[in-house]
Amino acid sequence: MNHALWGARLHEAMARLHPDIRACVVARYFEYCSIQRAFRLHKKLMKANAEPSRALEQREAAMGVAVLFSQSACNEQTYPRDAADLYNQAANEWARQNRMVEEGS
Repeated sequence: MNHALWGARLHEAMARLHPDIRACVVARYFEYCSIQRAFRLHKKLMKANAEPSRALEQREAAMGVAVLFSQSACNEQTYPRDAADLYNQAANEWARQNRMVEEGS
């Protein structure tokens, strides 16, 4: 996600967020990334008609940790619109960067 923040020029906006809100945004990024990575591996295994692997189990476990981390960091606090916009912009940039990597492979 750090590359996404730089790619979308969002580091300064992130730094301006209140520390509690910033921690929540970072936790949500972690959750998003872990879900996307587990989904990609699952999709590869399905395409190859392969059995679930230890790597998939590890990614699913990381996804569970990320969800708990996000719940803990966000702690049902109000999520301001500027933080939501920042999250969406960075998530879109992360997805764009990963599509470019996949297309280049």
